[in-house]
Parts: sequence; structure tokens; C-alpha cells
Amino acid sequence: MKKLLKNTINKHPDQYNLKHNSKMNDCTIFTVCMMAFFSCTVLNLFQMRYIDYSIENFLNLFADKSKFINAILISLTYDGMTVAILMAAIFYEWFNDKRYNDRKSILTGTIISFFSGVLSRLVQLTIPSHLRPLHDPNLHLVTPYWIDPNSFNHWASFPSDHAALLGGLSYTIYRSNPSLGKLSFLFILFINVTRVFFGYHFFTDVVAGTALGISCVIASAPLDKTKLVNWLILLETRKPALFYGGAFYLCLCISNMFGEYRDEAARLKSAIHIHRHHQN
Repeated sequence: MKKLLKNTINKHPDQYNLKHNSKMNDCTIFTVCMMAFFSCTVLNLFQMRYIDYSIENFLNLFADKSKFINAILISLTYDGMTVAILMAAIFYEWFNDKRYNDRKSILTGTIISFFSGVLSRLVQLTIPSHLRPLHDPNLHLVTPYWIDPNSFNHWASFPSDHAALLGGLSYTIYRSNPSLGKLSFLFILFINVTRVFFGYHFFTDVVAGTALGISCVIASAPLDKTKLVNWLILLETRKPALFYGGAFYLCLCISNMFGEYRDEAARLKSAIHIHRHHQN
């Protein structure tokens, strides 16, 4: 058995080393991300705000300096200008790299990235929440140009579900194409700094969200070998019209984080509440 393994490694040394190094890198990145996530969680649970407040106060110095620059930057807080761009990179990699295993990785990574955002929202509802920077009375922030001061005033801040989704998608791209993945991480770094600048999130919110998204994608690697993923990959070959029609709609919904569905659910909830109130 040892001889067979040795011969296999010697026969394909580069391929073996590449896979081995990839697994080692994933383990290291997963460990670092989980440490970052739990460290940020501890800071928030014990109300240790020095780092968050320092960064927020520094960025807020530029909040009312230029209406023009703020108008440009605020576009980076829209899902159509952020998540959709990463989705385009996902599609690029899908068609650029037709290797069977890489496509499975792209498929599972994209879906798990969305669920990392859902998990982030569940964490928001589970742990003691704190106000977003815009509404934190201890900060005394100047409201940036073009921002409604009442934005997200009923939403918890930690961790950022947007950052979780963006982090997961970027790492999915990175696993398939490291060069494009690095550009994706630079892109989401700029996005997250922008969201902190506008007071939507604290620094630890976006760090924890990004770390959570990356960790979820790494932890989902075993799903690449499941029958469901194999069936979906085969479906792309056997019934491409059905596969790409469904993939387009799913990616469109992920790009806006199922915003229309969430809005409709909120309207139905409000309608049911009003109906019950009138009955009583």
C-alpha cells in the first residue's frame, strides 16, 4: 500500500503537492477566520468598542466633505453594484474553467455563501445586539451626505450579513482563480470600508461577517462529493436550458439577498398583524 502511494505521488508530484498545499492553506485560513470571528464576537459581547469607535470617528471626519464623492461611494452600498459584480466573476470562472471538480466547487461555494449570510443574520438575532454606528448616541457622528439617518434603525449590526456573503463569494472565486480572487478581496475591502464610512456597520461587524463567509465556504468542501452536487453538474450537460435558467434566477436572487421575498414577507406579516388587530 505504501509502495502504491509512493508511486502515485512520484508519478504526479506537482498535482499531489498542489492538492496537499491547497488543503493546508484551507486549514490555515479556516483557523485564522474562526479566530477572527470569535475575537470580534467577544469584543462585542463585552462592549469593547475602542477599536470600532476609533475607526468610525476617523472616517466620520470626511463624512460631510464632498457631496460628489459621497454620491459615488454610496453606489458601493447597493447590492446591484457589489454582489452582482462578484456574481459576474462567478459566471466568468464557470465558463472559463470547465474542469469537473472546479465547477462543483464554484456551485457549492456560491450557494453556501448565501447561507453564510443567512447564518450571519441568525447570529444577529441570537447574541445581544448593538446599534449601528449611525444610531449609536455615544459616537455623536455627523450624518454623511446622501444618508438617511433613520436607515436600518431596527436592524442589528453584528455581524454583517453582506460581508459574509461577499466574503464567501470572493473565496469561492479565489479557489478557482487565485489572481481573480485577490482582486475580489480588494474589491470587497473597499466595499466594507465604504459601509463603515457611511455608518452602516462597525469595523468588527464586517471583519466577523467576512470571516464567517470564508469559513462556511471552506467547511462546505465535503459537499462537492455529494450526489446532489453531482446530479446538478450532470444536469448542466443533459438539460442546459433548465440548468442555466434556474441558475440565472437563483444568482439574481442571491445578488439582492432575496430582497423582494423579504419585503413581501414583511408586508404579509404586517397585513396579518393588522387583520388580527381589527378582529380583536
